[in-house]
Amino acid sequence: MQEVSVSRNNICFIHNSTLFRFYALRKLYIYRNELSEIWPGMVSLTKLIAYNNKISRLLKHTFLGLTRLKILELDHNAIVTLPAEIFSPLVSLIKLELDSNLIESIQIRYLMVYSMCVFMHPCLCVLSDNSIYHLLKVLTLSLFA
Repeated sequence: MQEVSVSRNNICFIHNSTLFRFYALRKLYIYRNELSEIWPGMVSLTKLIAYNNKISRLLKHTFLGLTRLKILELDHNAIVTLPAEIFSPLVSLIKLELDSNLIESIQIRYLMVYSMCVFMHPCLCVLSDNSIYHLLKVLTLSLFA
């Protein structure tokens, strides 16, 4: 199986071992649920659509091993901060959506090769060194409030 959608199901929790069974999974759609976290380990993913959940924090290792991930949509969640170098494993990422979260600070080093980089977040207080510096190939970065 290469594509799974469990969207719009009011899911609160998915056990890590459930997802590990889908080792060849390329696209995972988990949007419009009640999820509060994302789990590391789905190394074949190229697309993760997780908008409109209740994700409030991303751990430093959340994206570890996701070197094939190209599209990551985390908009309309409750994310407040992004750990330093959170996106460093995402070397293939070309689209990142973080808009409509509660982000107060983003640690950034090198915002380079973006064809579209939008920072329209009225509550964004701090932009400092570290967190997004590995996103050199991102074509679209959205941070609208």
